[in-house]
Amino acid sequence: MFPRGKLPITLKVLRIDGCEKLESLPKGILMNNGDAYQVPQLKRLNILSCPCLKSFPSGQLPNAFKWLYIENCKQLESPPQRMLQYCTELEGISIYGGDMKSLSFEDMHGPTSLWIRNCDGLESVSLSISNLKELYISNCRNLKSLPDKMHDLTSLVRLYISNCPGIKCILDSGLPSNLTRLQIYGCIGIESIPGDGLFPNLIDLEIVDYQGIESIPARGFPSNLRSLIIGCKNLKKPMYE
Repeated sequence: MFPRGKLPITLKVLRIDGCEKLESLPKGILMNNGDAYQVPQLKRLNILSCPCLKSFPSGQLPNAFKWLYIENCKQLESPPQRMLQYCTELEGISIYGGDMKSLSFEDMHGPTSLWIRNCDGLESVSLSISNLKELYISNCRNLKSLPDKMHDLTSLVRLYISNCPGIKCILDSGLPSNLTRLQIYGCIGIESIPGDGLFPNLIDLEIVDYQGIESIPARGFPSNLRSLIIGCKNLKKPMYE
């Protein structure tokens, strides 16, 4: 334990791992009610295997904070949006495991990369992140659809979706036209793929393990497509037939 419960002012990386009885984060990492930061240089926070952690305290992380990683915090109920709201240099958020039913990151500038993985209870995701460039969603078995208004994520260039059987269509919410890389693996509920020139800037397209797809549109792929990977075992027609 640090003297008087304070963390070192020079601390840049904090990892909290396997604290089975921890219910809240150290208050010193957040600024609240205008108080000065105790750890103004903190850049990365990793929280792993803290089964009693239910929510995050009020307050904000330093503006220059860059990375938040959360893994297997099963009782965590609310996403940490409030403490990240003014992190202008935020590069990434990774959430792995947990039983939360919804995730919401609204009216945020960052992160540039968002990873959501192995969240079996997750049913919905809401995003409004102006600088988001990469979105990865995998092994979220109860997720019914992609986030609403994805076409408003104008900075998004890469979308990766894997093993989300509840997703039936990838176009319900609209996808941004600036996408350059679209990868979809093992989403068995999807029965059709986009075409008709919906992604004019697409360079790489990977579609693997689509059990419901029997044909692929011969037209509509962008002219500058450089890489196309198709792996659909029930495909009956060649692409250009």
